Amino acid sequence: MSVSVLAPSGTVGSQGWALEQVMAATAFGAEACIAPFEDEHLPVLADECRVVLVRNGPDLAALSAVLNAPGLIGKRRILALSERGCDIGPEALGLFACADMVLLDQACVARLFAFEREPQTLDELMVLRSVLTLTNQAAVVTLATGGAIAIWADRSLESVPVERQEARVTADPFCGIVAACVDLGIGPEPALRYALAGRTMVGAGARGARHFPSRAALDAERDERGG
Repeated sequence: MSVSVLAPSGTVGSQGWALEQVMAATAFGAEACIAPFEDEHLPVLADECRVVLVRNGPDLAALSAVLNAPGLIGKRRILALSERGCDIGPEALGLFACADMVLLDQACVARLFAFEREPQTLDELMVLRSVLTLTNQAAVVTLATGGAIAIWADRSLESVPVERQEARVTADPFCGIVAACVDLGIGPEPALRYALAGRTMVGAGARGARHFPSRAALDAERDERGG
């Protein structure tokens, strides 16, 4: 089993988001690698690859072609929607039909559905059910409060924030840990707990390199908090 982070060739670099997602997934305990692609041409993925993770870019048509590529049949496709480097609007809603799980935040939801303000409640976020058309498809929304809500066609799950006020919260480690949990067969509730905690425990290592928490470190942190 392994995780492949699909990234346009031009974005693969020492400071790239794809590298952070791979490092977070690897630190957690999954085998992960970057799979660069050109336009809609998907690289050949290893047979043991079970999960693919990709972030949106400005070329939505190419991204749709990649997510629907024959090489991804049978693999769990996770799409991370971000406003960094591109505009998100209602035209991106079509990407939901290409992914088994979509990760996004409240601001993205507002842009996708042309809301005047960011949705704040579970009831407001239920609009996402209108674009969940695949079997067991989920949308996971990270909240400004530090928590997250996962929504399926028939159920939902709320996860409370982790209290680490001094930490820098980043999105890419969250995505990497979620992908690792899917690959390792960890259920939705603990996966959200791990990912929310993990994104607050990213630190600086030797020579300024980023340090990402292991699953054991996250378990130890949870035990220390008493929950």
